[in-house]
Amino acid sequence: MCLLAPVVFIIGLVFARQRIKATGVSERKHINYFHLFPMFVVGFLAMALLKTLGLLPDLTVHVAKGVLNAGDHSLSLAGLAEQISKLCITISMAGVGLETKFAAMRQTGLKPFVASLVAVVVVAVLILG
Repeated sequence: MCLLAPVVFIIGLVFARQRIKATGVSERKHINYFHLFPMFVVGFLAMALLKTLGLLPDLTVHVAKGVLNAGDHSLSLAGLAEQISKLCITISMAGVGLETKFAAMRQTGLKPFVASLVAVVVVAVLILG
């Protein structure tokens, strides 16, 4: 995960330079480097920094008698952020799956499917291996 920001930046930089070349602009335009980073990458880096520095505390919430389960309840902000991120990834994967058009995949052919399958298997082996 530590390579996420540099890889996103490099891909954005390459794309921006190709776009400038493709437009055929004679004068050299300046690339806005701030727009090369999607905001989720900035948020990811901020949360990683907060967790690394230990700035996401564990909270204890005291619940009064008569409301739900009375007593003290521990709440880890890091654990809560992890659960929210899992929910967001699940929702985004469902969105990708719901937008999949199998007819278009059939027209594209077998080679891209096999290439993506090999990539998924390689990543799985590297992560689980």
